[in-house]
Amino acid sequence: MSHHDLRIYQLAGVLRNELYLDLSKIQSSWKFSEIDQIKRSSASIAANIAESYSKRLYPKEMCHYLAIAIGSSDETQDHLTSIRNKNLIDQKRADYLNRRYKTLSIQILNYLNFWRKKTSNVEPISTTISSPISPPISSPIRNMIITNFKTYESATGQKAIELAKIHEAAAKKTGVQIMVAVQPTDLMAVAQAVKIPVLAQHIDAVGMGGFTGHITAEAVKAAGAKGTLLNHSERRLPRDVLAKSIARAKELGLMTVVCAATPEEGATFLEFNPDLIAVEPPELIGGDISVSTSKPEVIEHSSKLIGKEKLLVGAGVKNGKDVEIALKLGAKGVLLASGVTKAKDPMAVLLDLASGEKV
Repeated sequence: MSHHDLRIYQLAGVLRNELYLDLSKIQSSWKFSEIDQIKRSSASIAANIAESYSKRLYPKEMCHYLAIAIGSSDETQDHLTSIRNKNLIDQKRADYLNRRYKTLSIQILNYLNFWRKKTSNVEPISTTISSPISPPISSPIRNMIITNFKTYESATGQKAIELAKIHEAAAKKTGVQIMVAVQPTDLMAVAQAVKIPVLAQHIDAVGMGGFTGHITAEAVKAAGAKGTLLNHSERRLPRDVLAKSIARAKELGLMTVVCAATPEEGATFLEFNPDLIAVEPPELIGGDISVSTSKPEVIEHSSKLIGKEKLLVGAGVKNGKDVEIALKLGAKGVLLASGVTKAKDPMAVLLDLASGEKV
């Protein structure tokens, strides 16, 4: 392993290249002043991450260079705001880049805190810019399969319980982490019937009170859910609502699996610090052609932007080969639905899918 394998280094490089391309379009007397400054600060992030990795046998020095990288990221955000206010860059584009750099700062801080905890008794640096810190970038990855039961007849009521038990048996037999996402009316019964994690398919960004017809985080947790899907292509949410829904889930200790249509959209959700991001090209969902075979570049690009520690992929995934390709290209696992819920022999399909997880 080298610094090139670090998610934070990869993201810093991607953002630097994107920023340089935007800056190259600016024709202004500012070009040789503030433009040069923002280029230097952006380039400094990846350089200091690389330098920190070379000092990994000397934790204090390593953390020193990571702190410099955070400072360079924050400086880049300040310069971006400045050139945005001077109308030298499109405002929406500047805001997008600022969100990405803010996410990068958070991720570098998470990595820095991981090393501080590992090497000393010093308390980690606190921050008010992120949600509770997620597992460090270099933490072990455990592959997983999540089946979304949707509202299929074959996965409703008593059939949902029976199908969930098949998933539990497959998990025990293969050792692969398998979860199911079920309808709200089936949540309690399924959660009581199996020991594998059961997820809600959606929660609303509201609390307890006068919210008739809404699904609260409190309700799904009380029913036994360990987490929830959010922003599925069949239940898309406005960005501000999604942010609030993730925050509500975190308040209750629920895992969040946020769906995205593209790698780029998924990367913007890192700002909200969900546990997992599932990239599913909508045109392939429910079809016979998988993202692994028809659009492997989507998986590879998603891994670069989002990172393996958070990335699931889906859409058309139906067999072990699809899973194997997804993992080799940088995914942590898969999110699927009809490939299992509509199968004549769900156990056989799950065992086949799990065989692809052993890469």
